[in-house]
Amino acid sequence: MTQQSATVVGGGIMGTGIAQVLARNGYDVSVRELNDELVGEARERLISGNYGLDDAVEGGYLSEDERDEVVDRVTFTTDLADATNGTDFVIEAVTEDLAVKGQVFRNLNDVTDDQPLYSNTSGYFGSLDCERRLRSLESCRHSLLQPGSSHVHGRDCTGTGDE
Repeated sequence: MTQQSATVVGGGIMGTGIAQVLARNGYDVSVRELNDELVGEARERLISGNYGLDDAVEGGYLSEDERDEVVDRVTFTTDLADATNGTDFVIEAVTEDLAVKGQVFRNLNDVTDDQPLYSNTSGYFGSLDCERRLRSLESCRHSLLQPGSSHVHGRDCTGTGDE
């Protein structure tokens, strides 16, 4: 089986939750944050924040060895190009501000090739000039891992008329 990898842009509560679910299901995950302070906070949130991996160990859902394996599958960075290099898909999990989300997707468009770009906000569509690779997740923490998940495609912006 080919190792699957993902990038999560945004290491807040939602972003670290998404990263945790992906890593617990065998994905190598790169979490991108804006600066080193936020990188540290995101890493701490993943491990010992509310619903973090330490809680999973305390609740008997993970062993300490399993927690350590999950932590080893998650890397943190401030470099968007490095975070997205070679990953299978990217999930945006930044603040609920359309201007910020728009800038994130413009930056992602510049540094990624053909990876699908997922937004955790379905209402986001229509706010970018180019959404050909943009998809929405109705259930962001579980959608990629469950059969029958909904992936809503954005409109074509290449001028070819293809979706």
